[in-house]
Amino acid sequence: MSSSQSRPPTQALGLLCDAFGDPYSLSTLRGAIERMIRAGFHVVSFCGGFPQAPLFSGPGGAARIPEVVDGLIMLSATLRSPEPELCRLAASVAGPVVSVGDHLPGFANVGVNDEAAVFQSVAHLVKRHDCQRIAYIAGPEGSVDGERRLAAYRLALEHFGLQPDPGLLARGNFEASSGREAAMRLCAGGSRRFDAIVAANDLMAIGAIEALTSAGIGVPEAVKVVGFDGIDESPFACGGLTTVGQPVTEQGATAAELLMRLLAGETVELSPTLISAALLIRHTCGCGSAADTWQKQAASAPSAQVPRAELALLDGAFRETIRRQLATKRLQRELARLAALLLGVRDYRELALGLTDVVRLFDMRRFVLCTYAADPRLARVLLESSGRDVLFRSQAEALPIELVLRAVLAKRGNPTSLFVEPLEIADEHFGFLIIEGDLSYGVAQLELRYLVAAALSRIAMMGEMRRLYSAGRRIEKSSPAASEPVRSERSSPSSAPGELPGAPTVTKP
Repeated sequence: MSSSQSRPPTQALGLLCDAFGDPYSLSTLRGAIERMIRAGFHVVSFCGGFPQAPLFSGPGGAARIPEVVDGLIMLSATLRSPEPELCRLAASVAGPVVSVGDHLPGFANVGVNDEAAVFQSVAHLVKRHDCQRIAYIAGPEGSVDGERRLAAYRLALEHFGLQPDPGLLARGNFEASSGREAAMRLCAGGSRRFDAIVAANDLMAIGAIEALTSAGIGVPEAVKVVGFDGIDESPFACGGLTTVGQPVTEQGATAAELLMRLLAGETVELSPTLISAALLIRHTCGCGSAADTWQKQAASAPSAQVPRAELALLDGAFRETIRRQLATKRLQRELARLAALLLGVRDYRELALGLTDVVRLFDMRRFVLCTYAADPRLARVLLESSGRDVLFRSQAEALPIELVLRAVLAKRGNPTSLFVEPLEIADEHFGFLIIEGDLSYGVAQLELRYLVAAALSRIAMMGEMRRLYSAGRRIEKSSPAASEPVRSERSSPSSAPGELPGAPTVTKP
């Protein structure tokens, strides 16, 4: 049975992840979204803010997904929430749920055979390079896949008769900066006691190499480094990063297939669907980059034996990676130019003008900015794109969040992809963005979210200052000698409790 048969044309499937600024989330989302769109489904991706954002607040304060999707894929490895909380969330979804990364009991799961991959990394360092003191940069505590990879590292040391050393273990948060800091901690005291580092992901491995290089420690001459993920930049980072090539896009597509099969009523195996991952041997472990290897083959072999297909593949991957990076950098530069305008706005009409330039820059098909009402389960459409212009809706009615999302989907006959991104600053939640488009914006779209939240915060602050000033002036005119305190109009009868007239509600979870 085809996944696109016997179902309403507006049926939507959901994705839940942390903010998608990292390569893992971007690639996984891309694989899942492309597969579901191709099958004729709308896709609604909830990116960031879980579970603190009021967007995810259900009856009694329990976390939930807005009831606009008929099934959900959770990038559980990115959410960093306890397993019981994720299981309760999955159980609250009306339709089927598939977890990517972490194994949630009772639900379909997709993942990579982390244990075998990390074991293979350690085995290569021991058997091929005779490494005896292998340090490890683990993920954050509470990350299920991070702990699984750490356990595999320890098992591999035991298998090869190497004594575990707590001093050779450091933790990061999967970002490159934490890899740099972890490597610096491993080198603390001035005496390096390791000859190799295995990192739980590529970004931390790249950060560790940067720290080692800054300290005058050669890679791979003095220290071998191996990562995990196989992100797009890994073949070109540090002369070629040796890493586990996690098939991330394939994970997303496989999860989408499982979800659609479940939705069609099929029975699927609830034990984890594990995808094999290969060790990609390059420069940072001391074996030389793939390009070096092929060049040596080309120099010693007849021209007919030169692996031209492999060279073309590497060249194509390089060009595509550079193209994406340059496109993202260009968007970031343009967004930086518009940042001063967005951060200097005084009211919503000025914000609408600034966001019109942003919508045109990103070529967004749809842009909606919603703010929470007094009841955070309700939201108002404050700014909305019409064509290529963003308009201010000054008299917007407060509606259930589900109705707002359904209204945006209802305007699209063909399958489309929406990104729902909470707006917050320092745990204060203003509302959320709804953006229709694709993932080509990448990190620049994440930066846009922060800029919009900062602009809303400024407008709310300036509105409150104007009201305080006006209230003070009225009191002075009516009674210059009055001693009663100036009251903010925040509690004015014309405003609902918790709302600021003319400003978005700020909600603390």
